[in-house]
Amino acid sequence: MRKNIHLVVSLLAFSSILSLPGIGYAKSDRRTPYSRQEVYRTFVRLLRVDLNYKILEKDLDGGYVIFEYRDAIFKRTSPASLEIIDISEPGGPGNKGKDSGTEMKTKLVMEIKNCGSSDEIQLLNQLVSKLKDEYGKR
Repeated sequence: MRKNIHLVVSLLAFSSILSLPGIGYAKSDRRTPYSRQEVYRTFVRLLRVDLNYKILEKDLDGGYVIFEYRDAIFKRTSPASLEIIDISEPGGPGNKGKDSGTEMKTKLVMEIKNCGSSDEIQLLNQLVSKLKDEYGKR
């Protein structure tokens, strides 16, 4: 009986350690109706002007931005990236692609090392909000 209690306590302790922010890696993604250029330019402004983050590398043609994410609570920096991927989906209103009835969109893939997905989702939400403010809702 005592052995079972120690096992349960050990498992609970281990699971709580795994759930701490900053342990592990996540990737979060989101689709938007905005073009690669709109997303790229808006994200660079968000990082530099609004958040004062350091951009380590960026490439519009390659569709990525590598930067230092600064955690607001723990005040630590972590390497992070945003990948901007052009995609097309059948049907729907929006930017029409080469094929009739194809809507052009972008998929955003955010990765922040040593942070949970909640940080990635929050930054993606900030980006989408800024896109809506600058280019209107689509």
